[in-house]
Amino acid sequence: MSSKIRKILKHTVIAILSLVVLFLVLNLFLTGRLERYLKKELIERTAKATDGFYRLSFDKLSISFFKGELRLEGISLEPDSMVFEHLAALDSLPDTYVSTRIEGIDFKGINLVWRWNYRQLHFNTFEIRSPEVRIYGSSESNPLASGLAVDTVEHTESKTLYEVISPYIDALSVKTLNLENASISYNVEKQVSPIIYTLSNVSFHAYGFMLDSTSSRSGKLLYCDNFDFVTNQPQTLLVNNDFRLETDSICLSTQDSIIYIQKIQLLPQELLWGETNRKPTNYLEGKVQTVEIQGIHFRREDALNHLSARNFEIQSSDIKVYDLTREKKLANADADSLVQALSLYDVISPVLHSISVDQIRIERTSLHYSLALKGQIEDFSIPEFNFHAEGLLIDSLVAPGEELNYFRSIAFEANDIQGIMRARNHRFDIKRLAMNTASGSFHMDSIWLRPLSVRSRNDYLSGCIDTVRIDGLAYDKGISADLLMIRSPRLVYYKTPSVESSDKGKSTSVNSRVDVENLLNPFLQYLSIRKIQIQNANVTLAAKKDSIRFSTPLISLAGIRIFKNSIYQIGFDRFDLSDGDFSMSWGSDTTALRTEGQKDIQLVLENVLVDLKKKTFQLGDLQLQTKDIDIPLDNGFYRLKIGDLDLRKSGLRLDNVHLVSPYSKMEFAYKQSKHQDWFDVKVGNVRLNDVDIPGYFSTKELRVGGLWINDVLLQNLKNRKIPVEPHIVPMIYEGLQKAPVRFKIDTASVANFSVVYEELPVKGDKPGKLYFTDMNGQFSGLTNIVSYPEQFIRLHADGNLMGSGHFTATWQLPVDSLYDRFLLDARLDSLDLLSLNEIVKPLAPAEVVSGWAQDVVFHMDASSRKGRIRLDFPYRKLKVALLKEKDGETTQKGFLSRLANLVLRDNNPAHPERKDSKLRKVDMEIVRDPYHSTFNYLWQMLRPALVESVGVSKKEQDAALKVAGFFTKVKRFFGLDKKKDKREEIDTNNKEIEPLKE
Repeated sequence: MSSKIRKILKHTVIAILSLVVLFLVLNLFLTGRLERYLKKELIERTAKATDGFYRLSFDKLSISFFKGELRLEGISLEPDSMVFEHLAALDSLPDTYVSTRIEGIDFKGINLVWRWNYRQLHFNTFEIRSPEVRIYGSSESNPLASGLAVDTVEHTESKTLYEVISPYIDALSVKTLNLENASISYNVEKQVSPIIYTLSNVSFHAYGFMLDSTSSRSGKLLYCDNFDFVTNQPQTLLVNNDFRLETDSICLSTQDSIIYIQKIQLLPQELLWGETNRKPTNYLEGKVQTVEIQGIHFRREDALNHLSARNFEIQSSDIKVYDLTREKKLANADADSLVQALSLYDVISPVLHSISVDQIRIERTSLHYSLALKGQIEDFSIPEFNFHAEGLLIDSLVAPGEELNYFRSIAFEANDIQGIMRARNHRFDIKRLAMNTASGSFHMDSIWLRPLSVRSRNDYLSGCIDTVRIDGLAYDKGISADLLMIRSPRLVYYKTPSVESSDKGKSTSVNSRVDVENLLNPFLQYLSIRKIQIQNANVTLAAKKDSIRFSTPLISLAGIRIFKNSIYQIGFDRFDLSDGDFSMSWGSDTTALRTEGQKDIQLVLENVLVDLKKKTFQLGDLQLQTKDIDIPLDNGFYRLKIGDLDLRKSGLRLDNVHLVSPYSKMEFAYKQSKHQDWFDVKVGNVRLNDVDIPGYFSTKELRVGGLWINDVLLQNLKNRKIPVEPHIVPMIYEGLQKAPVRFKIDTASVANFSVVYEELPVKGDKPGKLYFTDMNGQFSGLTNIVSYPEQFIRLHADGNLMGSGHFTATWQLPVDSLYDRFLLDARLDSLDLLSLNEIVKPLAPAEVVSGWAQDVVFHMDASSRKGRIRLDFPYRKLKVALLKEKDGETTQKGFLSRLANLVLRDNNPAHPERKDSKLRKVDMEIVRDPYHSTFNYLWQMLRPALVESVGVSKKEQDAALKVAGFFTKVKRFFGLDKKKDKREEIDTNNKEIEPLKE
C-alpha cells in the first residue's frame, strides 16, 4: 500500500513538475513573445498614433518572469527628424510637441503575460525614474506670445492623451504614480523673447490616476485624485530675455491643500543684455521670502486646467521696478521686450487657464520704482507696504490694462512713501496711504510737496496737505469716486519770471507750467471724481515781487468731467466756495511791499467747461456774495469800497459804493505823480437784472436787461495852483466805443445824481463851485455793439443847477467809432443868476449883482474836432460888479463895474416890455481844444455863446484877447482870459495851445 502511495505520489510529483516545467516553459515563451511584441508594437503604434511625428525608442524592455510586470529602461520619445523637418518646411508643426528621456519605468500590479484582455488596465504603481521632459510651444498657439486672451483652445492637429491610447486601451488606471528626480521644461518658441519654464530634480507623486473616455470631463488635473511634488533644491522656474524666476524650495500637495515656496527671486538678465547689447524698455527685480497657498484645488474642464485656493500669503518682499519707456536716448532699446506686455494671465496661461483665490495677504513688502524721464531717473519708494485682497480671478476675460478687475476687492496700506522726481523738479513725502475698495475708501495723511531746486526756470509747487480722503471708490478702466475730500491744503505756487531771449525786450515762449502739469496729468488719466470738497484751504500764488493768497474753510466741486484725461479740458456741474479769504501783495525794487485782501467771499459756479488749449470758457450760472470790499486803484491814490456785493440768478447788486482817496482834496494833486484832479464818488446802490453771464463766455458779448444807479454824489476839484503837463483827452463816448467788453443794456437809469465841481484858482485860497443836484436820467440803446448806421445812445435827464434852476436835457452819443457826431439839447426853466456867484467870485474875481434867466434853450451838434451851438438865453436885469481885494477884504471897483454894466446888455430881449423886441439868438461854430475833457468841450461851446448873448460878439471876444484893462476884466469875468500863470507853462514855450485844424 505504501508502495502504491509512493507510486501515486511519484506520478503526482512528476505531473506537477511537468506542469510546472510546462508552465515555466509556456510562461517563458509567452513572456518572450510579449516582449518581442511590445518592442515592435510600442514603437509602431506610437508612430501610428502620432501620424509618424514621434519616434519611440528604449534601451531595454523586459517583463518580470514570475510577476509579468513590465519594465522599460532608457526610454526616449522624440519627434522623427525627417517628419519634423518636412512639417517645419511646410510651417505645419503641431502647436505643442515634446521631447522625453526617461531612465526607467516600472509598471506594477498587473501580470501582462497571462492577461488575455488589454483594453482594461489597472495598475497598482508606476515607478518613473529620472525623467527629462522638454515641451515646446509655438507662438501662434500660445497666449503668452501673442498677447491674446482666448476662451477655448482648438486642437486641430494635436490629440489628447486618451485619443492616442483609445485604439488599444479603453481604460488605464494607476493607484500610485511615483516620479523621482524629474526635470521638466516648457519652451515657448518662435518669439522675439523666448520663455522657458523649468523644474529640475523634483519628486512627483500622483494618486488615483484614471484615463478613460470620461477623464477629460472629470475635472481632475493630470487625471488624478491628488498629487504632490517636492523639491528642496534651488530652481530656475522661468527664464526669458528679460528676467529669471528662481526659488530655493517648493512643496505642493493637493491632499494637504497647500503650496509652499521659499526664497523666490525675480532677477533681470543684465549679463545677457550686456552680451547682446539689448535692453528692455522696462523690467523688474523682486525677492520674496515665502509664498504659501492654502486650500488649493485643481480641476480640469474642457481640456483646460483651473486652480482655486482659499488663502494666498506672501511674506517679506522686496520689489524694484524700472520703467525706461519714456527715455528718449536708450542705446539700442529692446523693442521686442515682453515685460511691458506680460499680464498675470499671460504668465499662467501655458499651464493654467484660470486661477481663483478667496483671500490674498501680502505683508511687509518693500517697493521701489524708477522712471526714466527727460534724461534723468526719478525714484519712488515705499519701505513698508501691506496688501490684502479678496475674490481674485485671473482668466482670459480681463482685457489688457484692466488688471485691477482681477479682484473683487482690494485693501492696502503704505507708510513713509517718498518720491524724488528729478525731471519734474519736485519731491513728495506721504506719511500714510491706505485704500479699501470693499468700503470704497481711500486715505492719505501728512502729504508734503517740495521743489528740488528753487532756481528752476519752470514754476513749482511747495506745501503740505493734512489729509486726502476719497469715498465711494470704484474701478472701471480707471479709478472713479463719489467724493474727494482734501483737508487743510497749504500750498504755494511759485511763478517764475519769463526768460529773456537774445532779442532785447523779448521773452521766450517756454511753458513754465510744464513741471506742475506733468505732476497732475498722470492722476487725471486714471482718476474720475464726481464731487470734491476742500476744507481749510490756504493757497498762495507767488511771483518774484508779487503774491496772491487765498484761503477758505470749504470748497465743494460736483459733477466733474475730465475730457480726454487731461487737465487742459475740464468741466463740472457746480463749484461752491464758502467764506473765502483773498489777499494780494505786490512791490518792486523801488517801492515798498503792499498787501490788500478780501474776506467773506461766497462763490458758486454752475455748468462750467474750460478748454485751456482753445482758451474757451463756458458757464451756466455764476453766484458771488461778499462784503466790505476794499480795492486799491491808481497805485493807491484811490480806494474802491463796496459795502455789499450780491451776484445771483442773473442779477447783480452793489450797495454803498465809494471811490475815495486817502488824501484830502486840497493835497491830492500835490501827492499824485501827474497832478491829476481829485475825485470822490459815492453811490447808494447799483442794480443789474437779467445779466447773461453764460452768453458772454460763448459770444463774448455781455447783455444786460436793466441797470439802475441810485443816490450818486460825484465831487471833483481842479487845483490850478499846480502846473499840469497837457495831454490829449479822448471824448467820453470813445471810452464806451473802445471798452474791452462788448455790451448791450436794454434799459438804464440814474436816480438822485448830484455833481459838485470845484476849481481852485491860481491866485486864491477859496475854490469856485458849480453843482447839479437831484438829477435823474434814463438811457436807451446803451451799447457799444453797432447794429445800424448813425446809431446813438440816448440819455434823457433832468435836475437842478446851483440848487435853483431846473433843467432837462437829451444827449445823443454815437455807438460807431466811425461815426463821429453827438447831439445835446437842453432847457433851463429858470435861474437866479446870483447863484452863479459861488463859482464866479473865486475865479473872476467878479460877482453878479442882480439878474435872472428863464426858458434858456440850447442845441449842440458836434464831433470830437468842432461843434455848432444854437443858444436862446433870455434874461432880465443883469448887473455885475468887478472886485478887488485889499487888506484881506473884498470890495467893488466902482468905475470899472459901471463901465462893465454899460458894455453888457442888462436884458434879452433888449426891451422885454415891448412885444416887438426880438430875442438875441446865438448860432456859432467852435473848434475844440483837445487837451481838455468832454465837459470842458461843452463849456468851450457854451461860454462864447453866453458872452455873445449878453452883448459881446464872437469877433469882439477874439479881439478882446489882445486888449488890456477893462476888457481883460470882462474876459476874466466870463473865463475868457487865456493868459497862463507861469506855473502852468510846461513845454509850451509861453505859447497858447492851438486847437486842431480842420
